[in-house]
Amino acid sequence: MSKGIHETTPLRPMADGEALQWLVAFAQQDLDRTESPGAWVDIGWNLARLFNEVEWSAPEDRVQIKKAQAAIRSVLEKLSREGDTYCEGASIGTRSAERKDGKLHVGYQSGHLELNVVDIVLRLLARINLDRLGRCKRCEAIFLGETGQLYCGKQCANAAAAGAYRKRKRSAINEKARTEYEKQQRKQLNPNVRVGRKRKET
Repeated sequence: MSKGIHETTPLRPMADGEALQWLVAFAQQDLDRTESPGAWVDIGWNLARLFNEVEWSAPEDRVQIKKAQAAIRSVLEKLSREGDTYCEGASIGTRSAERKDGKLHVGYQSGHLELNVVDIVLRLLARINLDRLGRCKRCEAIFLGETGQLYCGKQCANAAAAGAYRKRKRSAINEKARTEYEKQQRKQLNPNVRVGRKRKET
């Protein structure tokens, strides 16, 4: 690791819970708007803590950090919901993972794959209960919340509730208009007339 702000600080590996929280935040961080050199060094330092055994010769290397973020985001997005699966193949082997019952089950086939960012993240996730890891039904953001939580926060939850309310209100208005139309048709034509519904356009 290159010398800098953390050169005299011992490398303390992240605990699993801290690592998952940091991964979720880092995966969604806008690195293009991260301008402070110190912020990049901190990110690299945290990556070194996360991977522990992986050598980060230049943790403030922005290209290296962005590649790591892309790999981490890909894994989290593909495994953010119960029942999700992840599979990546190469000429020397295949890695796969399945999220089931709040746990991640990781498998390797056909040879040995070089240890990299994806493998380390998968192995980390396999040690953690993933019930709190979710993906927002509205904005698709990855988040840590309560078990069974559908939205990343109050803003998306309120927006979804408002949308559902408007949909129910439109349905009620349409049904009321439909009932009035049927009454008018029976009054004009025949009390026993059957009024058909207009087919929805596809």
